[in-house]
Amino acid sequence: MPTQLQIRRGSTSDHTSFTGAAGELTVNTTKDTVLVHDGSTAGGFELARADGSNLNAITNDITVTGTVNAQTADISTKVIVNGTTPRLELFESDVTDLNTRIRVTSGNLQIQSTDDAGTTTQTRVAIDNSDGEFALYNAAGAAKKLVWDATNLRLGINNATPTQTLDVTGDIQTSGGIYVGGSAEANKLDDYEEGTFDPEIADASSGGNTGTATSLEGYYTKVGQQVVVTLKIENIDTTGMTAANNLFIRDLPFTAASGAKGQSQGSLRLDRVNLDANCCGIVCATAGNGSYLTLRQTINNASDAQIKVQDFTSGSADIFATITYFVS
Repeated sequence: MPTQLQIRRGSTSDHTSFTGAAGELTVNTTKDTVLVHDGSTAGGFELARADGSNLNAITNDITVTGTVNAQTADISTKVIVNGTTPRLELFESDVTDLNTRIRVTSGNLQIQSTDDAGTTTQTRVAIDNSDGEFALYNAAGAAKKLVWDATNLRLGINNATPTQTLDVTGDIQTSGGIYVGGSAEANKLDDYEEGTFDPEIADASSGGNTGTATSLEGYYTKVGQQVVVTLKIENIDTTGMTAANNLFIRDLPFTAASGAKGQSQGSLRLDRVNLDANCCGIVCATAGNGSYLTLRQTINNASDAQIKVQDFTSGSADIFATITYFVS
């Protein structure tokens, strides 16, 4: 067998009071480490283990030129990386080409995605250190898509140069409302809608009999509580309707508000309709809590009167109306 060499050894407590000869090696049997002595220092100097498990934290500055590879680093104050484009590379071992680079270039702090070779990058986030601009980039990493202009306090969405406090290029969707000009409930815009509807001719506000027409068109725009309706009904056929009843246009897209708020008047044009001899004006009108229009004529020096089914020339009469009314 080879010659076995044993050197002096002892516990951590034993070494505390032991001063070895210059160049002497001893073994700490408590920690399984080797110590070197200088002939004057009690306890000697402990050498590092291969796994570094007996190393204390480094409290002095370390200057490195090149690359530092570390499995774990516990830094309590700061890391200084100098260079024209200083950067940190974070490579993830359990995925492919999904790594992170943090760098500073031309005064801009950037967070980038990189491939495993570190040659292909996409900028994800950038901060301009000169003016505080903050930007998020598109998937390709080529264009700014969300920008905070710290100088003018403006936010751009899909707009790299916002000119207003909030400047959006594209559509905005919100599940709530938008406050305009103040924070009170009266300043809240909570709805916008536009579309079409099918007006119905009838001889009662509900139930009753209905007529037909060769053309029935209705259009609306709703902004908050305000609704604008425009409709066209051509070649009205009143067959089957009760002649002496008032004529109603039903199925408005929204029910009018109650009380005076729901009573609105709108413009009206009629073709081939027999009006009162003393008529001096015609309007269409909503009724509180109703989803229909009545057609009314102003009578000179008398109460207004609703236009009746019998006043329409069946088969050829037309109605054109526009009204703005309010909902609750």
